[in-house]
Amino acid sequence: MFDINRNGIFPDTEDGVADLFAATGRDGEYGPGVKDWSGRISPGDPSVYPTMISGISRSTGFYYGGIIPPTNARIASPATALLGHDHTATLLKNAGLNMTPGELRNFDTFVEFGSADAAKRERARQIAALNLKLLLHAGYETHEPVTGVIVLHDKIDHVRQQLKEGAVDFNNIEAMVAVLNRAKYPITDARGKRDAAELIARFGEAVDQYLTGPESISAIEYGMRILILPELKWILFQHPSGPNLAKDISVNRIIDVFRFFEDAPDINSVDAKFIAVADYVDFNANEEINITPYHIISNDRTIDYGPVLYTDNAVVSVKVPDRFSSLLSAVLEKDGSVTVERTSTEQALGWFEYKSRNQSGVTSTSRVYLHLKPGR
Repeated sequence: MFDINRNGIFPDTEDGVADLFAATGRDGEYGPGVKDWSGRISPGDPSVYPTMISGISRSTGFYYGGIIPPTNARIASPATALLGHDHTATLLKNAGLNMTPGELRNFDTFVEFGSADAAKRERARQIAALNLKLLLHAGYETHEPVTGVIVLHDKIDHVRQQLKEGAVDFNNIEAMVAVLNRAKYPITDARGKRDAAELIARFGEAVDQYLTGPESISAIEYGMRILILPELKWILFQHPSGPNLAKDISVNRIIDVFRFFEDAPDINSVDAKFIAVADYVDFNANEEINITPYHIISNDRTIDYGPVLYTDNAVVSVKVPDRFSSLLSAVLEKDGSVTVERTSTEQALGWFEYKSRNQSGVTSTSRVYLHLKPGR
């Protein structure tokens, strides 16, 4: 979305001048000559307009919004939105990146992962890791389901404020406590914030150890959405703080979860018209739960038309894979909900497959992940 009238409000019309919406091409590019599905094109020189970017991950389908890069940026990402502006050179250094804002906003991480230059490959890995860590901080500030939209925009303001104070190590517990003390929405007490900071720091360390290239990112996205964010939100939105149930989620445990998601199927970002996106359910001591249609299909997306109401989609089938058949069963009900019965007391991360259909009859398959726990 381009702020054509330059008033900093997205979207609006002022003095007869309306902001312009355009979609990217399938490869995520926009600019002169790039048309979206309806034939709309970006302004002739989009770099001169303030721009807000939203879109889906090309590997997982998870939705990210409110990314506002500098007006002259070639790359839109969490890092460029936070650190790519001309006045952020000190913040960039405080975030541990040895580069200028101009270099950051024009550094194509995915391209440079494949560079013959080892220094460029390492810089790409460093920036990609920072992007993922920033998404986690935006995630606990966004009031949405953990597999719904994560909004950047003002949801990383607290990180920006802390970077203004000095160097921030995203893998350090004390540094993460300081960041959380500036966050807007968590209601927990000091002990709860420390528990959360420990988990955030361990996530950061796990990302740094596991991330080697673009092929690693989808597993980290899933791990962040399915394991880390649910636990973080549980901790941060309790007052007074409860027992630290995340204390046993070690760096090695997080890396193991990343590996668990390595077999998650990539979405078809090349030509799919409709994409089913993974969901998450926290399954505690209950023997049976009913998952509403909204919970499953509200984040499934018809690509050519953007987000759609869940009433436009429907679950048409469910299936538990053999590897989890001893742990759970899943039955599709007439109203489109799914009843899941827990058939074992084993604690594990499992899933069942579902097929979703949009209003045009196009189908797509994804998974509902369930964290089988002993109870809170």
